[in-house]
Amino acid sequence: MTNHKPLFIRPKAVQQMFGFSRSTLYRWVEAGHLRLYKRGPATFVKVSEIEELLMGEEQAVAPA
Repeated sequence: MTNHKPLFIRPKAVQQMFGFSRSTLYRWVEAGHLRLYKRGPATFVKVSEIEELLMGEEQAVAPA
């Protein structure tokens, strides 16, 4: 079996997968850094968008 990461995750799973809280996720959404996706009553966030945001944060903080 292949162990692959999901394309989308629920906001509740963000802390387990990335180590930051749902409130941080929603602040980033409100600031326009991330987008939420809806499927019926369920809400999701795209894993690749979180990874891109985090990589940008690391590069912004990295010393020159």
